[in-house]
Amino acid sequence: MKNITKEFLMQYIERHPYKEALDYDMYRIFQYYSTLEIKSDNDIIRAIEDFKRFWQENLPLVKCEKTSRLLLESSVMQEINQITQTVLNARSVPVEQFANIVDILTPAKHSSIFDVGSGKYPYSSIMLAEKNNIVTSIDRSFYLSNKSLERMKVKVVNAYFDDTTPVGNYDFVVGRFPCSAIEHIVGNCKKSNKPYFIQLCPCNAPVLENKTKFFWQRWQALLSSLDPNIQFFHNYAFNIDATPQQVESVIKQIRNRRYMSSTPPLRPSYEAKKQFIVKQPPTYSYEERMEK
Repeated sequence: MKNITKEFLMQYIERHPYKEALDYDMYRIFQYYSTLEIKSDNDIIRAIEDFKRFWQENLPLVKCEKTSRLLLESSVMQEINQITQTVLNARSVPVEQFANIVDILTPAKHSSIFDVGSGKYPYSSIMLAEKNNIVTSIDRSFYLSNKSLERMKVKVVNAYFDDTTPVGNYDFVVGRFPCSAIEHIVGNCKKSNKPYFIQLCPCNAPVLENKTKFFWQRWQALLSSLDPNIQFFHNYAFNIDATPQQVESVIKQIRNRRYMSSTPPLRPSYEAKKQFIVKQPPTYSYEERMEK
């Protein structure tokens, strides 16, 4: 941790007594902290460990007149642990695979991508930006500051995606489990004639009288009514210039990269799509099996 960061945190402790259980908003403090400490995804784990260690060592210095010290420590550490767990969950293989799939399916190199519902730690956006795409990440709130994410080449929109959210300035709109934004993505992109690629989730899925085996089948009628050109492969919905079979091939190829280190990078053109050869059957994680 930098000396200037330690000075900032120590001054915060000196100036802010802890009078109530929720007086210390550790999420907001971590945002300020990230501006000073986090410039890339490589910094995040080290930065969280330093942040946690600092508070463990310096909590005894915090003034708390109207609450017990035990409550203070419990509240502060609980919020820090929540930040840690959220970041670790975001930096997962399925999210990484989604970013790689999107990177292959983008209309062109250096595409302007709108990543919807990317999460408090927008790992998919960070990965897509590392691949030289121009990425805008939209979600209600982020653990990192706008300044920290801008250093990672990720533009930030702090908002919910709804039917008024403009998409006209983007080349590609994507979302992994964007929940309540799913139908808005399809509707807005249809109106603006923009390509999209969504990994559907059970959240807000329509309820049907006739039960279906897979949750994503419940989305098909609603989304098809919004965009007659929509296509599906399992829980993926898209309107890009590719067949479901081509998308399936890309997904299998990316999932097998974990086990086939010799697999070359792929980026098919939209003028001449190629079928990708999968040398081994795909191996799915527990989360991916649940999606099916």
